[in-house]
Amino acid sequence: MGSEEDPNEYDGLRQQFYRILITGTSLGALVFILMTYWAINFGGGFDWNKPDGSVNIHIVIMVFFMLYLHGHASLIYRILPSQPKYTVKLIHGGMHLIVCIGIGVGLAAAVQSHNLKNAPHFYSLHAWLGITTIGCYYVQFLGGFLTFLLPIAPISFRLMAVPIHRFVGQSLFSFAISASVTGVMLKAIGSLGKLYPTLPPAGMVLNFAGFFVICFYIAISNLLNDYRFRRRPRPGPDGELLLNPGGTAAGDTDQSDHGE
Repeated sequence: MGSEEDPNEYDGLRQQFYRILITGTSLGALVFILMTYWAINFGGGFDWNKPDGSVNIHIVIMVFFMLYLHGHASLIYRILPSQPKYTVKLIHGGMHLIVCIGIGVGLAAAVQSHNLKNAPHFYSLHAWLGITTIGCYYVQFLGGFLTFLLPIAPISFRLMAVPIHRFVGQSLFSFAISASVTGVMLKAIGSLGKLYPTLPPAGMVLNFAGFFVICFYIAISNLLNDYRFRRRPRPGPDGELLLNPGGTAAGDTDQSDHGE
């Protein structure tokens, strides 16, 4: 980052960032609301001991943890650009740990539903995408924990791992979105059958949910990939970096971090 950035330009970009973030957050929340509404009003509600009820638990858990929380955890460095990096690392890692727990419960709910129906497991494209995403997510979390959070990896290794960690993380988010959309289609066709082409209310809700999943992905991906929104402190009145007493840029305590 150059040392002569216009503070007014910085402020304008932050406002643009938060407008897109609010839009994306709202879209993600809308997906969760729609799928919860569908589960209660068309899908039979929530019951761990019933096939439809347990798969509905799977759906809403995955929407919240694998999509909503996952997307925001990936953005947390850019959401909090002026906080000390190690603090943000802990928040980032903590959010991903919560996602790991949540998707484990969500996977168990899907397995429970298939067991109750005596149905085969992991045969659909949705299941392939989902189980790949979950397995790689756990590996990514463990690798990130050992590399970036614990003070054991040398700086050179961490710098080398940064682009790999970032690429894998964004790829997993894309996989999660793909699993969600294929899951919505699988549920629409499986629950409505020949009625789906007539687009009954249940089908409309599922279609809108799938549509807003894609919109959520576009918003979050824009914030993740637009270099203008990268993490850095606000410049001072003359464009200089605001420094901490120790001489480092405010909120920038670890140059090897992957959240830039």
